[in-house]
Amino acid sequence: MTRFYLISLLAGLAMLAPFVATAKDYYPDRALEVEVNGVANIDCVLQADGKVKDCVVVKETPAGYGFGEATIRLFEDQFDLNQQKAADKSHKPGDHMTFTYRWELH
Repeated sequence: MTRFYLISLLAGLAMLAPFVATAKDYYPDRALEVEVNGVANIDCVLQADGKVKDCVVVKETPAGYGFGEATIRLFEDQFDLNQQKAADKSHKPGDHMTFTYRWELH
């Protein structure tokens, strides 16, 4: 049985456990098939409700496995700055936020 270890680094923000638990549903199919780990950097625009939108892939490693797009889907669906334990109140709607997400299978 493959276990998922999803490690996230979010611009210094602590993530809630449900967000991490949900991430396994977003693991890229191609990467899962060949058991590849990866990292993606994305840039998103913060909305007034604490969600993010208009995310773009800045970098993904290794390329071609879908980690960038998977990270965008995960963050646009699940991230909510208002629900973070250590919410940084310095961010305002319209601000760009950069996230690095590490995907690991063990």
